[in-house]
Amino acid sequence: MKTQILVICLLIMIIFSCTNSNNSVNQIEKEKTAEIISEIQKNALDLCNEYEQNEAAADLNYKDKLIVVNGKVEKIGKDIMNNYYVLIEANNNINVQCLFNNKDISELSKLKKGTEIKIKGKCFGKMLNIIIRECCVIEQ
Repeated sequence: MKTQILVICLLIMIIFSCTNSNNSVNQIEKEKTAEIISEIQKNALDLCNEYEQNEAAADLNYKDKLIVVNGKVEKIGKDIMNNYYVLIEANNNINVQCLFNNKDISELSKLKKGTEIKIKGKCFGKMLNIIIRECCVIEQ
């Protein structure tokens, strides 16, 4: 009798954990889908022009959001904090500065000035240039 109760309890726990696990997986999938849907596609020149016309409006549209920026590589370098970045050419006043983790150095070493590129990251807003953080190269 005790064995039967133990087996029943064990089965109930397994069923309950599978149901919760499924809900967690579904929640993660929903969050990934929402992130993909909320991703913004923007040309670097257009993004810079919007920030020059009205920085407050541009921040509302882009700051803290996932964005894919395309344009020509102007420069690959390091900032004062020793982090690698790719500068995407936009206009004479400001550019888009895409910040990478130092572990991405091998991918960045393959880039060349003047090539078309798509970079995905999180927009931080304007600080001299438009800053995109947590970047990864989508297409080159």
